[in-house]
Amino acid sequence: MRPMGMTAVALGFAGAFGLGVWSSPAIRGAYTDVSAHEAAPAAVTREATPPAPAAPARTKPPAKEDSLGPTVSKVKLSRLPITDDVRDRVRPLLSRGTNLTLASEGFSDAEQFAAVAHASKNTGVPFVILKNRVLEQKQSLADAIRATVATANATLEAERAQAEARSDVAALQAQWGPI
Repeated sequence: MRPMGMTAVALGFAGAFGLGVWSSPAIRGAYTDVSAHEAAPAAVTREATPPAPAAPARTKPPAKEDSLGPTVSKVKLSRLPITDDVRDRVRPLLSRGTNLTLASEGFSDAEQFAAVAHASKNTGVPFVILKNRVLEQKQSLADAIRATVATANATLEAERAQAEARSDVAALQAQWGPI
C-alpha cells in the first residue's frame, strides 16, 4: 500500500474511534463521571478467594411496536465477569509473557480490568503500577494516571480507556449474548 493510502486508512480509523468516543455518552443516554463507574474492589487474598458470582439468568429484551415497526428496547450491559474470553481480548494490551490470571486478580469486573489495561497501553505506564494504584491505593483511574504521568491529560486518558473497555465488553456480549 502506498504511504498516502496508509495515511488515509490511519486517519479513517482515528476518525471512527474519535466519533465513537464523542458519541458514546449520547448513545447511552446520559453523561456520567468516569469515577462513578469505578467500584471499590473487594480485598483478595491467596488463601481465601471469594466464590465466583453466579451469572444471572439470560433473558431476551422484549420487542416494542411503534409507528416504524418493531424495535428492540434498550439493553443495559451487565457487569461481565472476567473469563478466558476477556483475558484473550486483553492479552495484546499487556506485556508479552504476562500471566493473565494473576493480572486479572482483584478486579471487580471485566470492564474495570480492561480499562486499566487500555490505560496502561495508551499512556505507557506499566500495568502493575496502575493496577496497584487502582486496587490497593483505591485511586480512580484518572488519579492513578495523573500520579504517574504528570504531563498526560489524565481525565481524557481515563475516559478513553473506559470507552475502549466498554467497547470490548459490548463486543464480547454481542458475541456471546447477555451474561
